[in-house]
Amino acid sequence: DQQICTVSSINAKVGLWLTANHCLRHGTVYVEDRTDPDHPWHLALPIWQNEPQDLGVLFTSTLRVPALKLAEQNVQLGDTVHYFGYPMAMKTLQFLQGYVSAHDTQIIDGEGFDYGLRTTYGMAVCQGSSGSAILNAQDEIVSVVQLGPGSPCAPLTGGAPFEALHRLIARFFE
Repeated sequence: DQQICTVSSINAKVGLWLTANHCLRHGTVYVEDRTDPDHPWHLALPIWQNEPQDLGVLFTSTLRVPALKLAEQNVQLGDTVHYFGYPMAMKTLQFLQGYVSAHDTQIIDGEGFDYGLRTTYGMAVCQGSSGSAILNAQDEIVSVVQLGPGSPCAPLTGGAPFEALHRLIARFFE
C-alpha cells in the first residue's frame, strides 16, 4: 500500500526536495538514500503542497545532497529534455530522454478527471517516475513528471507548466 515516486534535491543547505503532490497523499513520507545501505530511509515532512499544479516540497533534517537548479527560461517546442527516476520501483536509477511535444495541453483522463493545462513531452514514463524533475540540456529543472496516459507505462509524459512551476517554487531553491 505504499506509493513510490521520485524526488529531486532543490536546496541542499536546508534539505528541500521537489516532487509531485499526488506522491504525498498516502501517509508518512520517506526519502530513500540508495548510497547508504546502513541508513537508507529519511523521514520527509511535506512543507508546501499545491493540488491544482500537482507540486510538493519536502524537508529532510537528516539528508543533504547537491541541489538541482531551476531554469530561468522555458524550453521550446522540440527541445530535448530528460529525467532520472525509478520507474516501476526499479532499484537502478534510469535515464530517460525525449522532447517537448506541446505547451498548454488540456489533459482529461479516461474517467473524466481534468488535470488542467500541462506541458507534454514525447518521453516514456512509468509508474514510479512521478515527481522526477524534467531537465533541460543544462540539467536545470523545467518541469516535474506528473502523469502518463497509460498503465503501467506510456510514451507521453505530462508535467507542470514552466510558468506555474517557476512562480510557485522558485523561493525554495538555494
